[in-house]
Amino acid sequence: MKTKVLASGLLFIVLAGMALLKYLSLHSAIFDLGIFFAHFYNFVQNGQWWRLFFGHAQPLMPLYAAIYNLLPGNLGPFVVLVFQAFFLALPGFWLQKRFGWPSFLAFALYFPLWFNSLFDFHMDHLVVLILFWFFFLVENNRFWLCLIPGLLLALVKEPFALQTAACGIFLILKAYSSCHDLCRNTSPRLYCLPGLLLILFGLGYFYFVTNFVFPYFTPDGGKGGLDSSAFAWMGNGIGDMFVFIVSHPLVVIKEIFGSTRKVIYLLALFGSLGFIPLLKPLYLIPALPILGISILSRLDNYYGLGHHYTAGLIAPMIMAFTMGLPTARRFWEKLGLNKKSFIFSLCVGLLLAHILLSPSPISRLFWTNKVWSYTASAYLPTARDSMIKKALEQYIPRNPETTVSVQNTINWPILTERNTLLVFPRAALEPTRYPDLKNRTFSGFVDFLKTRTLPKTAYLEIQADYVVLDMNRPWFIGDKGCGWLYGRCQDQEAANRFLEFVDKVKEKYRVVFAKDGFWIFKRIKGKR
Repeated sequence: MKTKVLASGLLFIVLAGMALLKYLSLHSAIFDLGIFFAHFYNFVQNGQWWRLFFGHAQPLMPLYAAIYNLLPGNLGPFVVLVFQAFFLALPGFWLQKRFGWPSFLAFALYFPLWFNSLFDFHMDHLVVLILFWFFFLVENNRFWLCLIPGLLLALVKEPFALQTAACGIFLILKAYSSCHDLCRNTSPRLYCLPGLLLILFGLGYFYFVTNFVFPYFTPDGGKGGLDSSAFAWMGNGIGDMFVFIVSHPLVVIKEIFGSTRKVIYLLALFGSLGFIPLLKPLYLIPALPILGISILSRLDNYYGLGHHYTAGLIAPMIMAFTMGLPTARRFWEKLGLNKKSFIFSLCVGLLLAHILLSPSPISRLFWTNKVWSYTASAYLPTARDSMIKKALEQYIPRNPETTVSVQNTINWPILTERNTLLVFPRAALEPTRYPDLKNRTFSGFVDFLKTRTLPKTAYLEIQADYVVLDMNRPWFIGDKGCGWLYGRCQDQEAANRFLEFVDKVKEKYRVVFAKDGFWIFKRIKGKR
């Protein structure tokens, strides 16, 4: 027991420590840690509860908003990051206790786990814990209790509602496969009922959120991320997409395997576990909606190895790996190789994949300066970082009504705890329209369900009072970077646009602080 606790505790300490050091060294970003700071702040301080459904439906967000706002000083961000690391590391203890060291090592070394901890903060991390809880209940044949994590899964974020439905399908198939142990004098249908309930809830919740909640709580009447241009090639809306996938399978296959990056994505996910999860495809069923969203998207973030979109894949992949190990071992022994060589080869393979793909302290990303946010220096707060924090405190007013347009890669609470969050160059060069959703109320939502008439969106015209830029960190235009590798922009066109915006800022703002490439500008009175 002690070794299990120590191993899981060490994993937690490393994940939490790296996340905190990255935040302290100003290597986190507005997208998305800063966005969540703004959500947490405005949810409590300004009562903007509609933020739970702004962009994504995340009804569990108040739990973190309370933690963030109730703690004194600047402790909120630290505790939020520690909780994320704890929830991500916790399944490791359960895996080790029930299935042994190979499963724990696969989990602890699996690269998506590390990116979900170190790619700032997202509510998605809760999915890892919830899905493992679901799988462990299934293995204990506690099918009715599976409803609890299955329903919670949908409340993390709306795409996971589709995963809730997939969990229902898995539960039904698992119930029938286990019927000889469970049923005896009972109909197998009784054990399938929880799965059916998960299917109905998952699909129903997803439909309700995308067709009613999002149109009401977003200024453009949108239907969420799956209604974006990234999926428009398959049609408008989920229904059209489903029909397209069924009726054009060859086009879909070409879309997936015609993209080198999508093939690499799939090879990395399965290959880093020795392709063993493929031996137990039943356990991969809950992963299919998230996997499908990733490889059918034309937005490369979805199938990028270093993003949080893999959160819903971690538990199904590790469980499929765990259940597939005995079969893999038998294949190994049929080749005339012994058990010890299988374990040794497995551990070496897991470790090499981890070094190649993860951002951990033993990875290639950590020991090179290729990626600014994951190199060793990203976890070492410097005197320059302290200088930037002091300058922000001295020259940026605490008044939350003061507007600041800030470079994506400069994330600190004094910049994000504001009534409006502006990411450079928005509102820096000219006034921008910012939605005011004060008229989005619960009673108004009930009226909307009856009349299907959206209230008119009011807009505030805002121009930034201050602009904060740092030429020594990755240049961004909104959330679009310039391919910053080895300390330089790889996309010259994007770099030129960024520099053009900077020159225009200098015409409309005066410098109130400048040191070592870090600038704070204040708008010249009367200039627009």
